[in-house]
Amino acid sequence: LVWPTAVAFSRYLCDVPLVAGCRVLDLSAGTGLVGLVAHRLGAQSVTLTDVPRVMPLLARNAALASVPDVAKVNGVAPVVPPMPNVQVRSLFWGEAEAKKFLEQHGPFDLILCCEVVYQLPQQVWEALQQTLRQLLVPGGRVVFAYQ
Repeated sequence: LVWPTAVAFSRYLCDVPLVAGCRVLDLSAGTGLVGLVAHRLGAQSVTLTDVPRVMPLLARNAALASVPDVAKVNGVAPVVPPMPNVQVRSLFWGEAEAKKFLEQHGPFDLILCCEVVYQLPQQVWEALQQTLRQLLVPGGRVVFAYQ
């Protein structure tokens, strides 16, 4: 299931030059649509994260997205770059988890958060804030999309 907000967020990224050359973290990526679009828009690297139970779907979608597009436009096959700079990783929010993740994968210039701010209890908000503070470079950006 792709949330409508993920489609709208992906369109936004296509219209607003935010991702080119950035190290991007797609936080709670779900299907990975937003992060995979960021990669195609020229992100230096993209790390797709979510909880362990989502990893099989997220990994499968990232793998499928890396298969060259063989569709032809006007008789010419388009050149679609492979996605060697896309990683899929499990990440729970919170300071301790984010510090460990930072040591292995971060920091990031841009963190994308699609549909992560709905009906969260206070301790989850705090864990999200700790995660963002740990993983974002100074002067980096966090972009939220929610409905």
